[in-house]
Amino acid sequence: MDAAGPGVHGSNGRMSLKGEELLAVLRQLPRDRLLRMRSAGAEVVECMRRLAARGSSVAAELIGGQRPAQAWDHYPSGDAVDPRRRIRYYYHCHGRRPPPLPGEHGHFHLFCESNPSARGSAPTLVHLAALSVDAHGLPIRVFTANRWVTDGAWRSARTLARHLEGFRVRTRHSSVLVDRWLSAVVRLFYPQLCLILERRDARLRRLSTARSRHRVFADRRIPVLSACRISLSWQFQALERALAKSHTERMT
Repeated sequence: MDAAGPGVHGSNGRMSLKGEELLAVLRQLPRDRLLRMRSAGAEVVECMRRLAARGSSVAAELIGGQRPAQAWDHYPSGDAVDPRRRIRYYYHCHGRRPPPLPGEHGHFHLFCESNPSARGSAPTLVHLAALSVDAHGLPIRVFTANRWVTDGAWRSARTLARHLEGFRVRTRHSSVLVDRWLSAVVRLFYPQLCLILERRDARLRRLSTARSRHRVFADRRIPVLSACRISLSWQFQALERALAKSHTERMT
């Protein structure tokens, strides 16, 4: 079974972090990190407000209006690529098989390039994390995928956390508002992303005690190695409480 930790249930690396448990995690962060997260939260809300004002959402922007998404297709086609920062992402839906996670409309897969590629050759990609949204475009879950799901290179949690630090993306083939929204969501939920990456590596170590790591990587029964439910309201409430506590401690 997984080691005990905040909001963890069962041995599948999935957790729910809210209330006092979330507050305890945020209170360990420096005040400047909390302030950057607050700023990112404001950016998330502003992007969603502007999308809603024109009757859209992050998913609708990428899919194209109100038409239904085609299962497994990448949105935008060919992925959204930031060549300067060597980051890319795409959005997709699974349809009915395998069934989506509860409440999920679809999810974003985030990648970085592991090293510069030779001119004309495809880059080697590393999966950073994935982000689920509901039908309204609200972020509801972050998770890590097993290697067979996205293939590519494999890097440690610590390395991936450095790539997600101060995450910003500006692509050529996506909506500016979606780029801004996704960048801000990653910064807002950075603590949870670091946590699921640590849980991913810990679970992989446990699963690899009875068989090789390569066999775990290829196990089609394990698409997700770790996951955490998230909520804008949970995050905003805990963030303001953590900032208030930080302010009080500075005054004493």
